[in-house]
Amino acid sequence: MRGQAVLVEQVVVNLALNARDAMAACPQGQRRLSIIGEPGLEAHEVRLVLRDTGGGVPAEALERVFDPFFSTKPASQGMGLGLALCRSIMLGFGGSIGLGNLADGRGAEAVLVFQRARQGPAETRQEFDIEPAPPAPKGAQRGRARRGGEVRGEAGGVSGR
Repeated sequence: MRGQAVLVEQVVVNLALNARDAMAACPQGQRRLSIIGEPGLEAHEVRLVLRDTGGGVPAEALERVFDPFFSTKPASQGMGLGLALCRSIMLGFGGSIGLGNLADGRGAEAVLVFQRARQGPAETRQEFDIEPAPPAPKGAQRGRARRGGEVRGEAGGVSGR
């Protein structure tokens, strides 16, 4: 997929932190964030879909969530720039970002659409294989990345395949 690894990470981390905040009111055993890589709707696209089990996004906020300085959180918890920045980064890659609520009403879904990378010399491509690291103390698990194939793995309650 086309993009700069550090900027893709910025987008995914921002969305994961938003999901974490949205799931704060959920009982401990019901908090889940899944990250799934899949083919896009068009042959030249790749999608990364993040789904959480939080309360979803208020319907009246959905059309403004990517506006700079708009937030559904109290002012003490952010400036409302995270999703605007994510949108700007994705557009810079020639991709897109969308946010909506799951059909069953049990969370939100963010869809990142990337352009497929053109085939070229191996040293000009970056591919990351995210897989679980050894278990950390008290059940906390952290993922690690290495160059390789597809995105998959599970890290700290965040899963992908």
